[in-house]
Amino acid sequence: MEEIQTIFQQIYHNKGIRDRRDAWLVFLSMEEPEAILDLLECCPDFGKLYEEINQQKEKLSQQKEKLDQKDRELEELRKRIQELESGKD
Repeated sequence: MEEIQTIFQQIYHNKGIRDRRDAWLVFLSMEEPEAILDLLECCPDFGKLYEEINQQKEKLSQQKEKLDQKDRELEELRKRIQELESGKD
C-alpha cells in the first residue's frame, strides 16, 4: 500500500490534480498542506469532508478525555480501597 501511495505522490508532484480521480487520491493519501490547498482550490466540495473529519476527531478527543478522567477517578478509588483495607488489618 505504501508503494502505491508513493507512486501517486510522485505523479501528483509531477502533474498535479488533473481530474476527480486524482482529487480522491489526494484526499485519501496525502496530508501535505500544499496538496490539500490544491485539492480545495480545484474541488471545494472536499472542504466539507475535511470539516466532518475534524469534527469527528474533536468528538473522539473529547471522549478520550472523558475516559481518561474516569480512569483517574477509578485509580483514586482503588487507592482509597487499598488504604481502607490496609487499615483494617
